[in-house]
Amino acid sequence: MRFLDNVNMDFVAEVIGVGPAEAVAASHTQDEGYYQAASTAFEDMKYVVALLTAILLTDFASSDRGALGAGFHWRLAEPLEGAKQSLMTSRATTQGARHHRHHLVVALEKLDAIAGMVRDGADMRDDPRCASVMAGLRQVVRELRTVSKLAAGFDVVNFATSCCATHAKPHQFPGNRVQSS
Repeated sequence: MRFLDNVNMDFVAEVIGVGPAEAVAASHTQDEGYYQAASTAFEDMKYVVALLTAILLTDFASSDRGALGAGFHWRLAEPLEGAKQSLMTSRATTQGARHHRHHLVVALEKLDAIAGMVRDGADMRDDPRCASVMAGLRQVVRELRTVSKLAAGFDVVNFATSCCATHAKPHQFPGNRVQSS
C-alpha cells in the first residue's frame, strides 16, 4: 500500500508541479480531519477492549455473575457509539487513510459483536461462546496493532516487549519446583 501512496504522490507532484515532499504534506493535511476522528475512535476502542477484558476476568474470578452489576455493561455502549460516530462522520481520501480506516472498521465491527455477546449476560465460564469472545478480542487487538503501524500517533502497548516483560522473572507457584538444566 505504501508503494501505491508513493506512486500517487509522484503523480500529484508531476501534475500540479510541486515536489514529492509538498505532495505528501498536502495528502496528510487533506486527511487531517479523518486522522483526528480516527484517533478518537481508536482510543474509544482501546478503552472498550480494556473494559471487556476486565468484565471477562471478573466473570471468571467471581462466583456471582451479578457482582459486576448492570452499570459495568452500560459503560460499553458510550465509547462504542462514540467510535462509530467518529468513523462514520469522517472521510478518508488518500489510499493510505482508506486502508487505515478499513482496519479500524473491521476492529469496530468485531468489537461491537463481542460487546453484544457479553451484554447478553451469559456466564462466560460455562458458555460455549467464551472461546469465540476470546478469539474475537485477539482479532480486535491484532487489527488495532495493524492500525498503530499504519499511522503515527496510534499507539498500542505491547506487553511482550514492555519494560515489565523484559524484567519479569518466571513465576514459581507454591508447590512447583523449577527444574535446573
